[in-house]
Amino acid sequence: MLVRRTSKMKGTTMKNVFTSFMIGIILCLIVFQSIASAQEFPIIRDSIYSEILQEKRFLEIVLPDSFSQKPNEKYEVVYLLDGEWNINIVPFIHRFTEQEGYLLPAIFVGLPNTYLNGVNQRDRDFLPVNAANKFLDFIKKEVILYIEKKYPANGERTLFGHSYGGLFVTYAFLADPQLFSAYLASDPAYQGSNGFVLNYAKERLGKFSGANKSFWIAGIQTTYTYMRINEMDSIFRALAPKDLHWQLSLYPNETHNSVRLKGIYDGLKFFYEGYSNAKITFHPMNGVALKNKPFKIYFFGNLNIRYTIDGTEPMATSAKADSVLILTGPAELKVRSFYVRGANKTVTTGSFKEGKTLKAIPKPKNVKPGGLNFAYYRGEWDKLPDFTKLTPVNSGRMDASFNLDKMPDLNNFGCVMEGYIEIKEEGYYIFTLDSDDGAKLFINDDLVLVNDGLHAMGNTQTYMIPLQKGFYSVRAEYFQRGGERGLSVLYVQPGTEQPLPIPFECLYSK
Repeated sequence: MLVRRTSKMKGTTMKNVFTSFMIGIILCLIVFQSIASAQEFPIIRDSIYSEILQEKRFLEIVLPDSFSQKPNEKYEVVYLLDGEWNINIVPFIHRFTEQEGYLLPAIFVGLPNTYLNGVNQRDRDFLPVNAANKFLDFIKKEVILYIEKKYPANGERTLFGHSYGGLFVTYAFLADPQLFSAYLASDPAYQGSNGFVLNYAKERLGKFSGANKSFWIAGIQTTYTYMRINEMDSIFRALAPKDLHWQLSLYPNETHNSVRLKGIYDGLKFFYEGYSNAKITFHPMNGVALKNKPFKIYFFGNLNIRYTIDGTEPMATSAKADSVLILTGPAELKVRSFYVRGANKTVTTGSFKEGKTLKAIPKPKNVKPGGLNFAYYRGEWDKLPDFTKLTPVNSGRMDASFNLDKMPDLNNFGCVMEGYIEIKEEGYYIFTLDSDDGAKLFINDDLVLVNDGLHAMGNTQTYMIPLQKGFYSVRAEYFQRGGERGLSVLYVQPGTEQPLPIPFECLYSK
């Protein structure tokens, strides 16, 4: 509503609105400069003389926290227009986002504006009809070359600009789309230079590839029409390369300057969409597979996952794994997730070795259903001990009433639970083990799952094994050192997908 009324105003009324708008911008700049001063980073003050611009230009560099610890590491470089305003704000948001695991560390290069006779020259540098082409050449041929020669840059680059700076970011993308990997335009003033960049976008979009490139526009509702962002939105929707990773996001209840906080955060995450430094979660993780007998692998998380089964590392061209992957037999499964800029480093491997169905034993004599026997030990361990060399201080039956919280001690104890499990249907079974602290699971004296050490719940281990109908010996070992307690042993039966507790009527002991 505000934008619609403003666009119809004439004369003095329009001047008053424009004056109020500019006062609001100035006040927001003052507020954000105060925020920036409270979040200062060690800044390297540098400078170069620009032959292109025929003037000395200052640079402000912020290095990653990991710079001193990893001397051989190379980093993306984020270039910040209006460097004097943004050199603290953007690194602060970036590092918060990095600490949450959404992106990789980066070098920041602030490009402060030049002042001539006390007048800020950002309009000269950022507006395409003035010297924007020279300023872009300055960045490309002088700043980038200087930075990448002096600092450990990996060739990945991001350009950030706000308002007229956002307009320049868009101009740079259209003029030289391969120069940066990602372009972030914060509430860009596309009405500048009589809408030159809008016409330039109509001319340039669709004439180049957007592969591995990202473009993010952050705007607000009250400037969407006034600053002609709506027109750029329409142009991108109609003409943007199909392989360009782009998005325009509008933020309600924000000012022209405050939108930077949300826009930068969301834009940085957008540029690294799909990034992860964690192992890919899938179950079963390992197991025994029968030749020519298919089985299913279940993936968790909305990731772009590629896989191989020939021992090679997955590439972007490898087969894609959906939420359920069917393997036809024994395989060494390697999986890797990909994000918009390429491959994540972590490759997760699952080994499904060729084997035979584990043979069942006849029903043991003198056993009854309803649970397992347990032996209780006292001791302080960091990992599971050899319980065969220890003497239990208590023993009993682990049935439906069994609870670790009811043990004689809350900490520094161990349990060995053993007996037999009855399998009522032949096929693949997936066993799951989770614990706080360490645990192991044996079937027919074969160690099938290990979750040892000091840790909390949440590190579930899984193993697939083909079983006959019948009985198998089973033993679980567990120890608790301190803190919380927990032990979970579940299984997935043939023809089902949900892990369930093993029914006590299927557990036998003497």
